[in-house]
Amino acid sequence: MSLTCSPYSLARILCLPFLIALLSGCADDSENQSPPGLNHTVLTADNPPSQNQESEPHPPQNITTEIDSTSNSPLDSSNSPLDSWCGIYASTSEVEGYTGTVIAIEPAAGHYSKFLTYRKRYFTDVSIGGLIEQDEITGECVANSDVIYFSEAYGFLANGHITLAARLDEYTKVTINDHVVLMREDALEAYKAENKLYDYGILVRIDDRDPTAKSLTSIKHPSIKILYENTDHAWKDPFVNGANPR
Repeated sequence: MSLTCSPYSLARILCLPFLIALLSGCADDSENQSPPGLNHTVLTADNPPSQNQESEPHPPQNITTEIDSTSNSPLDSSNSPLDSWCGIYASTSEVEGYTGTVIAIEPAAGHYSKFLTYRKRYFTDVSIGGLIEQDEITGECVANSDVIYFSEAYGFLANGHITLAARLDEYTKVTINDHVVLMREDALEAYKAENKLYDYGILVRIDDRDPTAKSLTSIKHPSIKILYENTDHAWKDPFVNGANPR
């Protein structure tokens, strides 16, 4: 017997209840804190979410996304309306030889109007055995203050057996040199602690218009140097040498 389930449906089945709980918690949380442990969390039928479930070891788990609005922090400190997230985000051109990501964040409609949807194209030079390839990944996401969570479904095929799973990826919105940037937690840590940029955890918004129905196949990736304070700094592969100074 075969079972057909689209990745979009799988993400909704496994992640949407968790996102709804998150959204409800945001409204009830007077301190407006970001829920811990949601970054890159794997949820499967055999591994349901629990309060004690820990995230995968990458990115680092000792990072907080709380923002002190009274400081001179470069992070956006205001609550972001949903339409402020919409647009096309891309990884930097410097890492194109190794990996690349383009994400279009779009408004949802109807019953799911409290959510955003996204389309994503991704490639990597790392071969992952048995991974079921998808040309374009689709799913839903939810924003809490300056943090956004993407639900993503994926699967593996090995020895005739298909394993399906889903996860939540967490990014924080930051403004650098008037550019809106999404930072994964490892990139956020390097930026906040050392004013350095870790390309592999950075997506730069290159278009703030509603990207609905726009193709993601011919997007030009921006240079990381548009975020630099000193463009004379030489770029080195941060995977090998660590995050680069701005």
